[in-house]
Amino acid sequence: MLLAVLSLVVSLIPPTLLFCYLRNLRGDDPGYRSNCGRLLRNGILCSVGVALLDFAINIAWSFSGLGESSPLLKKAFSAFVVAAFAEELVKYLTANRVIKKNIDHVSWLDCIAYTAIVGTGFQMIETVVYMIQSNPIQILVRGFTMGHPSYGMLMGYFIGKALYEKKRSFRADALWLPMLLHGIYNFSLADELEEINDNLVVVPFIAVLVEAVIFIRILLLIKKERRGTKYTQPLLHREELPVETGQPEP
Repeated sequence: MLLAVLSLVVSLIPPTLLFCYLRNLRGDDPGYRSNCGRLLRNGILCSVGVALLDFAINIAWSFSGLGESSPLLKKAFSAFVVAAFAEELVKYLTANRVIKKNIDHVSWLDCIAYTAIVGTGFQMIETVVYMIQSNPIQILVRGFTMGHPSYGMLMGYFIGKALYEKKRSFRADALWLPMLLHGIYNFSLADELEEINDNLVVVPFIAVLVEAVIFIRILLLIKKERRGTKYTQPLLHREELPVETGQPEP
C-alpha cells in the first residue's frame, strides 16, 4: 500500500507542473489565474458528471442487448462511448462554459490552456481512483503519459481555431478528434483485440506516442507564441494579421 501511495504522489508531479506552467502564462492577469484554478477544480469534479453520463449510457446499452452478441463489440462500445465520448464531452462542456463567459477577452492560447487544465484536473482524480485497482507501474505510466492533458490541448487548439477563423466546423474537430484518439487508446488495451492478432499488441504504444507528439508539439507552440500576437490577442477583437508562411501548425 505504501508503494502505491508513493507511486501516486510521484505520478501527480507531471500534471501539477503542467498546471503551474499554464497558470503562469499570464501571471499579470488575476482573472486568467483565477479561471485556471477554477478549471482545475472543475476538471476534478468532472468525474461526477462523467460517472452519471456513463451510468445512463450503460443503462441504455444494457437494454439494447447488443453487448451479448460480441465481446469485442462490447469492449469497443465501452472504449469509444462509455469512456471516450462521455469524458471528452463533459470536459469540453466544462471548459467551454468558462471560455464563453470570458469570450470578450479570451485568446487562442487561453483556449488551449483552459481545456488542458480541465484535462489535467480530470487526470489527477482519475489517477487517484485507479490507484485502488492498479499496480504501482500502471499508476506511474498513467501519471507520465499525460493523456487527458494532451486531448485537452488538442481540443483547445481547435476551439481557438474555430473562434479565430470564425468557422464552426472546427468546433466539431475539437470534439471528435480527442474522442477518436482517446477511444483508440482505450480500445487498444482490450485483451480481445490482442486475440485477433498478436501484432496488435503494439497499438497501445503507438497511441501513447501519438499523445506524446501532440502534447510536445502544442507545448512548443505555447512556448513559442506566448509573446506573440496571433495566439494571445482577444479572439473577438483581433486585428487582421498578415498571412504567415513557413509556420506549420499542429
